[in-house]
Amino acid sequence: MISLEECIPSFVTLGSKAGFYPITHQNQDTGLPEERLWIPSWLQDYESLVLAGLVAKVRNGEPNGRPKIDRILSIARGGARVGGDVGYALDVAGHSGIQLYGYDDHDQPLEMPIITSAPDPAKLPHGEHILVVDDLRDRGKALAVVCDWADENLHPLSIETAVPWVKDKEDPGEVVAEADYQVRHIPDLWVEFESQMTAEQRAARLAQLKPVWSEMERSAGWLARQLPCELLLSRLIAISGPDETGILEPLHQ
Repeated sequence: MISLEECIPSFVTLGSKAGFYPITHQNQDTGLPEERLWIPSWLQDYESLVLAGLVAKVRNGEPNGRPKIDRILSIARGGARVGGDVGYALDVAGHSGIQLYGYDDHDQPLEMPIITSAPDPAKLPHGEHILVVDDLRDRGKALAVVCDWADENLHPLSIETAVPWVKDKEDPGEVVAEADYQVRHIPDLWVEFESQMTAEQRAARLAQLKPVWSEMERSAGWLARQLPCELLLSRLIAISGPDETGILEPLHQ
């Protein structure tokens, strides 16, 4: 397993500085409030690029490294965005998606995810170096299912997994498969990605988060100062408006 801790030890201890925002959500089934974690799109893009850097550090094709990745296999829908960012950053031409159904109608996880859509193996090269990418590792079941599918159908020379975030599980025995590359650990809460919200849901959450907009700007500026990684600014500006404080100036350099 390769983690950012090996490169920048302090990064994994940033906590709320890195843009994770706890929110209170009313559970429609129980009627009770529950704590969730909201992740803005700019942070998802940013740490996807950090993830790509971790992979590139190892899979660089150099004499002392390992062969470069030939194909990104993204787990849809959440992993599609991360896989795209990682694929472009690593200049990987081969990119395929595989869709899973992992939760029931009450947001409870199935025993094992079910593949609902996958590429035709006959139309893909066999014997490649494959990187399976998802948006996070919960119990690792999705990673395990897709790796098994790829191994059985594509006969890869190598297959590894990569996610920006892994959930800290109270019982490590719950984890079926660990990610080979990961940026950092997050609390074991339901995660809401801004990128996966409808316009109505996004508007409601941004209204709830308006009191911490200034902190969100500072989070982006802080990250940009710590890591030499390009940040996609358009989504951040869409959230917080033009930066009049100068906090985000390092992001343009």
